[in-house]
Amino acid sequence: MGLSMLFNRNFHSFYKKQDEEFTGTMRNLQELCKRFVSSSEIVKIIALQILCVLKDLGSVYILAYATDEVVVYLSGEVGNITVAFILMGSVMLMGVVIATMDIRVSEGLQVKIRRRLLSAYEEKIMTVRLDQAESLDRGQLMNTFSSDLNKLCQWFRWTLPKIINLTFYLIGAIIYSFVQNVWLTFSVVPAVMLIVPMLLKIVKKLGGSVEKERSAADRVMKMAGEVFAGAELIKAFSAEEKIQVKIGKELAEKEKQERHAAVYKSLSRALGFIISYLPGIIAGLAGGWFLLRGQITVGFLIAFIQMLMGRVSYAFPQFSDYISTSREADVYSRRILEFLSMPDEKTGGSEGVVSADLPLISFEHVGFGYPNRERILKDVSFTVRKGEKAAFVGMSGCGKSTILKLVMGYYPDSYTGSIRIGGTELRDWDQSKLREMMAPVFQDSFLFSGTVKDNLSMTDRIGRLEEVANSFGFSEEFLETEVGEGGIRVSGGQRQRIAIARGQLKNADIYLLDEPLANLDYITEKQILREMETTLAGKTQLLVEHRLEAAEDSDRIYYIADGKIAEEGTHQELMEENGLYAALYHKQTLEAGGAAT
Repeated sequence: MGLSMLFNRNFHSFYKKQDEEFTGTMRNLQELCKRFVSSSEIVKIIALQILCVLKDLGSVYILAYATDEVVVYLSGEVGNITVAFILMGSVMLMGVVIATMDIRVSEGLQVKIRRRLLSAYEEKIMTVRLDQAESLDRGQLMNTFSSDLNKLCQWFRWTLPKIINLTFYLIGAIIYSFVQNVWLTFSVVPAVMLIVPMLLKIVKKLGGSVEKERSAADRVMKMAGEVFAGAELIKAFSAEEKIQVKIGKELAEKEKQERHAAVYKSLSRALGFIISYLPGIIAGLAGGWFLLRGQITVGFLIAFIQMLMGRVSYAFPQFSDYISTSREADVYSRRILEFLSMPDEKTGGSEGVVSADLPLISFEHVGFGYPNRERILKDVSFTVRKGEKAAFVGMSGCGKSTILKLVMGYYPDSYTGSIRIGGTELRDWDQSKLREMMAPVFQDSFLFSGTVKDNLSMTDRIGRLEEVANSFGFSEEFLETEVGEGGIRVSGGQRQRIAIARGQLKNADIYLLDEPLANLDYITEKQILREMETTLAGKTQLLVEHRLEAAEDSDRIYYIADGKIAEEGTHQELMEENGLYAALYHKQTLEAGGAAT
């Protein structure tokens, strides 16, 4: 008795634990349903699956009825065999109509969900805060965007309707069986209950293998992207063999986890088939005994075995697949939900106050550090008024480019001190309104696939594309040049000139110039400097430069060192001070003279 109670208690606790785990899995998928599937669409799926169940169960009931009528007819009695066959034909025709409707609705829903997921994903990429985006694994991001989304759509298309279908079918089949013969129904339950726990344990193992396999796939995808991007560098350093070995290790790990997952899938399928046959055998033996005693009819026994072997028992191998697929979908849905729940940039804030009486940009004792790194800015204070040109110089890694990123509002909650644009604190600005005022030109300027003209047109707010293109010497033929992915088909100097022209076409109030003359030869640099003096006259400019000669004409120059502004003034004032700036300027002038010679 004590052993029996212990078994029952452990058995109950096991099922409770499995139920909690499965509920946790479904919680993520339920959240996705709430966000990407409307209530009317869910109702439509459920209604169609109920129709499918009624069609299937109806065929079973009518088969039992027809079988009994045939037995009556063969015994020489008058029966309703004609009615039975008419009903069977009607159910078959209804089945064709319902199956067609089911496929149409399911396929349509899959297309809609894929579009909604892709739209949400792309929108999040555009709105996620930069400090959050920088922590993302690019390989995982691309893998989720392609493979994970497709597999989730397949779950919505196949698994979800089948789970609904199976649930209603089991309810109907159990009610029908209980009404006909309670004891026959109970005779098959123990066989199933003994095997299901093993099946659920295997499925749990499968979920862990899938998680590891996806991580390995993320790493492979990331490395593949790096190989494409760095192909030239790999060849230049003859590193092909080392890269191949590195990729080979990741592929081997991915294959290993896929094999583990395949083993668990095969075991779950094998146990599912045992479950599918064992109840049918038991039902046949027990049903024969009840039939000989006259407690059931031949038609009911055939219908009961058909439900067990044809649908209920056969459903267990399918059900193991449903659970396995749901476990996998949980991994995908969790990653997608984590990405979609990342904080967005602030919108709906103040549009700010821009007044000629106030500094356009002011830093007051600003400190900042990137995640998991020491603070790069410790105590930075400066002001820039409308129409002024301020240059930030210093050694590499001193925080010059970081200042421009802060001005653009990339890290609104991560800095200390005060940053004001106009008269409004930076973190109170509506980020989209803030950036409408700004035009950035970065050292590594990105170009979108398309022509040079396409890249310039995206920021042309003043209809001066032709004028600006002529000022930069862009011919009509060059404007129609395909730049390739990321601008790979144009030279570094051409890419930089396109970026500068693109910035000028925005006609912004503030220009953020981060090494805008990088990758340019000396003559082209001088030419573009003259052009920028004309086209950006009267515009507020924040310039980051390593080459101090390009910063000479700035209204104010700030030399950054040790996270602070070590020196500030005009070029002439700083040269007279004969400090860090002057020393670096003399060094660069000497080196430039030697190079020119």
